[in-house]
Amino acid sequence: MNIEYAPSFIRSYKKLQQECKEDVKRTIGLFQTDIHHPALRVHKLSGSLQGKYALSLNYRDRIIFQYEKNGTATLLAIGDHDMY
Repeated sequence: MNIEYAPSFIRSYKKLQQECKEDVKRTIGLFQTDIHHPALRVHKLSGSLQGKYALSLNYRDRIIFQYEKNGTATLLAIGDHDMY
């Protein structure tokens, strides 16, 4: 799967501690090779984030993304459940 990065995602990523950045890289790699991997726990969001999806980085943090019509996934944000 092709991945694009929204400016908001890049800003959030730059603020992360190095350990968390490694988790993000590992998770994105897994997402690119197997979008249905159970460790990602991909799920559709509702409410104000309807039409977007989330995948798990760890027990606390998530990546919000959306599928594009051209088959790519645009990563939008990184954060905990408070960003929902």
